[in-house]
Amino acid sequence: MRDDPTNNVSDTIFSKLGMQLHRRDQHPIGILKNALFEYFDTSYPNKFDKFDDLCPIVTVKQNFDDVLVPADHVSRSYNDTYYIDPQSVLRCHTSAQQAELLRRGHTHFLVTGDVYCRDSIDSTHYPVFHQMEGVCVFSPDDWEASGVDATSYAAQDLKKCLEGLANHLFGAVEMRWIDTYFPFTNPSFELEIYFQEK
Repeated sequence: MRDDPTNNVSDTIFSKLGMQLHRRDQHPIGILKNALFEYFDTSYPNKFDKFDDLCPIVTVKQNFDDVLVPADHVSRSYNDTYYIDPQSVLRCHTSAQQAELLRRGHTHFLVTGDVYCRDSIDSTHYPVFHQMEGVCVFSPDDWEASGVDATSYAAQDLKKCLEGLANHLFGAVEMRWIDTYFPFTNPSFELEIYFQEK
């Protein structure tokens, strides 16, 4: 694996595999993960399955094809992604395991893990970082009973969830939603909070 000529994973990055900072209860990332899990356990008891031990080595299909990344997208390049061999990469996002979990029948789940991107190191970038994502699958019964369309229903549910999470993490803070654009979600928006005078 390490001697494959297409492998572009440096020894430094390779040494980060298996550190699992998000699974260390006394590490800041582990503390944050546990606070997020606590929020979901309290606000949505027994609803979300939690995964924090999925392998960061995934197939190109899992990392790109299964989440509809176009074949010519820049993120597939050897400049942006760590390739172990032509078929295997270090996941660029926790979404790499999303399709597999859905196929296994999970409809409400959280995934936490280390992810890798060939970024230059500066004050806001490092090639190894952590993500948590949540997936919630709704049925027509959910939104039809609400009187709104499926997209509006899902957006309202997501906003309520994330506002509750912000309050759980930061207390009663001022917050606002910003409409934005991401090529992989429609509609797209971000939640900003007013915290420590910013």
